[in-house]
Amino acid sequence: MQAVDEAVSKNIIVTPNPLPIGENIKFQPTSQQGVSFGGNDRTPTITVNFGKPAEVHSVTLPRNQTPNGNVQQFEVTFYSPDGNKINDKPILSNSSPNKDKTKPAELDSSQIPSNTPVSRVDITIVSTTDGESPKGVVLDIIACTEATTETTNVTPVSTGFTSGSRGTGTGTGTGTSTRVGITESTQTPGTTTKRCKEMQA
Repeated sequence: MQAVDEAVSKNIIVTPNPLPIGENIKFQPTSQQGVSFGGNDRTPTITVNFGKPAEVHSVTLPRNQTPNGNVQQFEVTFYSPDGNKINDKPILSNSSPNKDKTKPAELDSSQIPSNTPVSRVDITIVSTTDGESPKGVVLDIIACTEATTETTNVTPVSTGFTSGSRGTGTGTGTGTSTRVGITESTQTPGTTTKRCKEMQA
């Protein structure tokens, strides 16, 4: 699911020149404007901090969702929850063709470290289709969290006892015995299963 929702977008940091207050919410993929940078910000770095660690599946900077989207190529550095870089060198995205806005610059799952929790993503815009500063930038990041589900197996255990024999009092000497069953439940630890839960970070 989209990792960049309103809560995450509010905490996005841009360097070297910070954005005006409130501008960063336009990074959301639902924005029709996106974020446009000034003439001196040709290669800004956009830092996205997730609310909780997530497994990133893809990173895309679409051009066809905003009127002036011009990001041609970007590079990404992923960080683990302990703050260390997951990839020593930034991973370069594919290049978006100048004249085809439907083919965005992106990293797909084959280019991203798999099964690795990510807490932070640094995206540096490398080039634009018109050589100008980045315009109409929105972030389409697909990620999911791993949710741990505990299951407990309940195993019925039957025990029983036999009551004492007693005579019928008729002189026939016959006796009756009664078996009473008691069912107890014991709990044994079950398996712990992990599932990939789509996130709205």
